[in-house]
Amino acid sequence: MPVWVCRLLEAIRGSDVARLVVAVRLSDSEREVRDRVKRPGLFGRWLGDLYARIDSARFLRRRSELAECDSLRFLEHCPVLEVQLDSWNGCISLDAAIRAQLRTFDLDVLFHLGHGALRDGTSLARFGAWAVRHGREGDRPGLHEFVTQRATTDAGLLLLGPNGEKGRLLGSTRAGTDPISLHRGMDRLYWQSVHLVMKELRRLHRERSFPPAKTDDLTAFAGPPQSLNSFLLIWSLAGAARRALYQRARDRWAREQWFIAYQFGSGASDAGLDLSRFHQITPPPDRTWADPFIVTKGDRAYIFVEEYLFQEHRGALAVIEADSQGNWTEPRRIIERPYHLSYPYVFPWNGSWYMVPESQENGTIQLFRASVFPDQWDVIAILMEGIRAVDTTVFEWASRWWMLTSTASTGRTFNQLLLFHAPSPLGPWIAHDHNPVLIDIIGGRCAGRPFVEGGKLFRPAQDGSRRYGYAIQIRQIVTLTPERFEERVVASLYPDWDKGLIGTHTLNTDGRATVVDGLRRRWNR
Repeated sequence: MPVWVCRLLEAIRGSDVARLVVAVRLSDSEREVRDRVKRPGLFGRWLGDLYARIDSARFLRRRSELAECDSLRFLEHCPVLEVQLDSWNGCISLDAAIRAQLRTFDLDVLFHLGHGALRDGTSLARFGAWAVRHGREGDRPGLHEFVTQRATTDAGLLLLGPNGEKGRLLGSTRAGTDPISLHRGMDRLYWQSVHLVMKELRRLHRERSFPPAKTDDLTAFAGPPQSLNSFLLIWSLAGAARRALYQRARDRWAREQWFIAYQFGSGASDAGLDLSRFHQITPPPDRTWADPFIVTKGDRAYIFVEEYLFQEHRGALAVIEADSQGNWTEPRRIIERPYHLSYPYVFPWNGSWYMVPESQENGTIQLFRASVFPDQWDVIAILMEGIRAVDTTVFEWASRWWMLTSTASTGRTFNQLLLFHAPSPLGPWIAHDHNPVLIDIIGGRCAGRPFVEGGKLFRPAQDGSRRYGYAIQIRQIVTLTPERFEERVVASLYPDWDKGLIGTHTLNTDGRATVVDGLRRRWNR
């Protein structure tokens, strides 16, 4: 089976919410099964296989999630039943004897992890037959999104109908569509889908019922399927080659640089918020300023930023003082460590100012307190350790403290949003029942301090679909309790508020002033 399936089997076997009790496999090999389903001609298959080998060798730095893996080692204590494939139409039909055997195991879930439709699976498990689908169906999952350069490619956990059709969406996740490599982008999505399945199994174990019906539809997994014909493959390869060459030339002659912009007298969700009128603060060519947080006192603003010197390859935290007229001081560093620091999340509590910076390289979430605001900060607590988490966001709501932070569901992409709650910022922090509350390249990472307007709670979130730090979403948190978390998108902020922008990924307000960051390319001299 593919590596991602083996990861799933390993995760289930090592969990405390589910166990593997029986396996059903086709007597035909996987290659024979695929060959019985209509596929493109010999030349198209040869081109596709050649492209897959070259693409994987060039862009995948570890074993691909679609590489073959011996799944039987994860099923060593399970009986294995063999069935025959319905060779007429590629559907898997279980005969009466197999169905009778499966019923003796009193299954909660029957996973369909193979090719073709599975008939008669719904009646064999208490909570039906489940399947994971990656992108639009076709000869190679994700090809449609890759060819059309769609921003994201979706994976869905589906509850199958009686004849194997897509019946209902139980959960979904999105990864950014890689503009250059089909397999590199899909690799991330396969890895994420393992976390998606485990999230739903944990929910099922806890609640013993189906989740509420999703408002999402199934269009992301609907036709028309994309066949890997020769013309389509050559066209895709030519487009990817052009993008790769452009990227290499651009990276050689230009450098990406974050800057910040601010304005007094505006709130983060103001209908008239015009970022093009903000005062911009641009760093020198040798550094970047990003992740701004703002605190106003009188007519003075203190803007806390990550300062990253390209030569140091490590971020430190600094503060810039600014006024309403656009005047600002050179940043002065306030916290430096031998590891990378960023996202200087500042907030008030009990008459003092506190900060939770990102320190994932150190494997901790630290709480600082200002002994002399805004320049002197001391560590007063380690909120969590042994965790590589980014953009930790702490806030109070409904007489309780909440923490949102993101971990990596795919090794390097931090898009798995975790939620914790506690009686105070000092903890103890308790994991939310539905962790991770989101696994998504859009929204799975915070983009600033939550804010309240009109009695409603809003969360800035990152949209990393087109690239890291591409855009910001404003999401209203509709339900926030230790048992439930629900939010909806109410607005989006794209990098179109100034010329030459390619990203904007942090938005903060304290009610009196608002600050954002932007990303440009700066040509090397």
